[in-house]
Amino acid sequence: MTGAPAPSAPAAGATPNAPAPELQIVGAVYGLVNVTSAVIAAVNRNTTPQSLSIDATNENFGDTWPTVTKSLTVAYRYSSTGPVSVAVVKENATLTIGAAEFEAYRARPAVDDPGPLLQVLAATYGPSDVTATVRTLVDAATQSLSLTANNATLGDTWPNVTKALVIVAGYSDYAPFIDVVQENATYFVTYRPPLRVLSAFWGLSDVTSIAQDKVRRRTLNVVANEDVFGTPEGPSAPETATLSLAYQYGDEQPKFLVVPAGDAVVVDYSYSAQRPPYRPPPDPLTLTVLGAAYGKADVTAQVRALVKANALQITPNNALFVDSWPNVPKTFAMTYAWGPDVPVGRVVEEGTQFTVSATLPAVEPSQLISLAGLFSDGDEVAVQTCTGSFWAVDTTSGQVLANALVSGPTTQFTTHPVTGNPSQMTLTDPGGTPVVLKADGTLYVAPGTPAVFVASLTTNGTAALSVVGATSMFAAVGPGKAIVAAGSDLLTLPSTFTLLMNPTQQGRESHLRALALQDKVGDFPPELWQLWPIVYDFTFGWFLALGLGPLLISQEAARTGVMSLLMENKNVRAVIEAVILIAKLNPEASITAALLSVLLVIAQEGLTWQLFRLMLDVGWFALPMVIVQLVEWFAPGGQAAKAAQIAVSFAGWAYTTTTDVLTYINSGAVPGEGGIPASVVPAPAWSGG
Repeated sequence: MTGAPAPSAPAAGATPNAPAPELQIVGAVYGLVNVTSAVIAAVNRNTTPQSLSIDATNENFGDTWPTVTKSLTVAYRYSSTGPVSVAVVKENATLTIGAAEFEAYRARPAVDDPGPLLQVLAATYGPSDVTATVRTLVDAATQSLSLTANNATLGDTWPNVTKALVIVAGYSDYAPFIDVVQENATYFVTYRPPLRVLSAFWGLSDVTSIAQDKVRRRTLNVVANEDVFGTPEGPSAPETATLSLAYQYGDEQPKFLVVPAGDAVVVDYSYSAQRPPYRPPPDPLTLTVLGAAYGKADVTAQVRALVKANALQITPNNALFVDSWPNVPKTFAMTYAWGPDVPVGRVVEEGTQFTVSATLPAVEPSQLISLAGLFSDGDEVAVQTCTGSFWAVDTTSGQVLANALVSGPTTQFTTHPVTGNPSQMTLTDPGGTPVVLKADGTLYVAPGTPAVFVASLTTNGTAALSVVGATSMFAAVGPGKAIVAAGSDLLTLPSTFTLLMNPTQQGRESHLRALALQDKVGDFPPELWQLWPIVYDFTFGWFLALGLGPLLISQEAARTGVMSLLMENKNVRAVIEAVILIAKLNPEASITAALLSVLLVIAQEGLTWQLFRLMLDVGWFALPMVIVQLVEWFAPGGQAAKAAQIAVSFAGWAYTTTTDVLTYINSGAVPGEGGIPASVVPAPAWSGG
């Protein structure tokens, strides 16, 4: 077999911004078997452009289809986002991708991204490229492909030989996949958005991570039984348990289903170009019941009718709901969300009081999470009370009042961190006039000494604001909707807020200067620049999966800042390289749990807020409860097991990250096996993740 030579150093004069063209192997099939890893290993990284020469033989790939003469198909491209080309040869021939193929590739016209649709990237039938033919068979109305792999459909360029149809396809919002179909077999595939399991309960057991892990090609098709979900907790026996499942395709309306033990669990997508996106209520105090089950009955409509004043207090029993399963102990499971927040699932035994309320309990100061390092000089912030109104400047008196129903110019303040104390900041109005503390303890916008604020996050997902020098701990909404600096020593609805942040370009540059990163980016070896997509997946991709906002695509300064921030930390850098090595050794395994080790180290090194800060794109953004959950999960000594369960549920993130790791492996820049200390390789406990 033609092997892959050792990676060479970049050519003289090469820069990270102008790398040599990289030959990316999207997929490869020999006979009926995926041989992508073997073909990647055979790419010659020393040529310019990179090249491939490999013999299509059983010696190289094994006899993947005994007694049948086979063909080798290789789908490739020269960038991680470029169009896909295909090369195919018969068994015992040599497949070559070199300078001529690269020039032909460069000459291909640019193709606009058609959006989240089913895309046939490449297709071969025997030794023939049938990509164009297969593309014409895609049904635009349903975004599906249905065909029979035979000579009548695809032509016969290899008479009297049994052939295989190889299809490399994908959705424009997802990693490509490879399907192999024997001659005369039927084939069907359809577009599906990313599938996210919001919650899943098997009896009293939370099996959300198990359900998400069973998702294949954005579908779920299993049986609700002990073999799949284990022995259920609580009084339910495996044969009398129910599975309640809430899920969401893309940004569409969440759905809910209830499946009794022994029945099939089938989740699939029906394409509709007209289906509108789900728009959750913007008010963070609005309770939305996404689904509810009592026993094996869906009681969502009944529970929604029982919600009063955005609160629910019930005792689920046969008197309240119909007895859907006589003489069987039942459970009540519900999935719900507050406003636009992340859905939450809960389950209790029948007869147990079930309460959901927006009332915030008192929070001790020890339960506050510092936001030091998040705000930078020049950022904009709006403050919304937990009753829905915004802080606003009265245009007549200059007093800060909680009386604005919507955010606007009078509700916007600019942050200015105090030099030498990143936990403190001052605020100014858009004209530069500071927010000051009057003698009566209320806040005004007026000339004078700025009031100094300390912003913290509570374990309930809200924010607390303290004013240095005030006689009470927290600012609060007082009489006449005035903002009182010495409002309360307890965190209740009047003394808790939602912060909406607009990290402006000025603030972003200020943050990078404060971290002293812009001057360090040139110190990194060129091969490390190839890591940045993986670094982004490990960090921003995770935040995005949690619903925390857009990736920062356009700001090159922030990109380099994140790269430097992580790679200058030896512990973070070591664990990233360890995970990449693991992906190299087993590229087709799920590495979700391995990626968690990176996030844990990032948190332990105190970099979480700095990464979140650099992630934010221009535009107002609320700090939701999921940030608190993130801090809890990744706090040193925190709930690592819970973190693993939640992480596995974000399959789209895991697949995207795996794809980028494979792209990095394709680049030939993977650290050598001997270069990573064994001490940084995560323990075997997660190795099957």
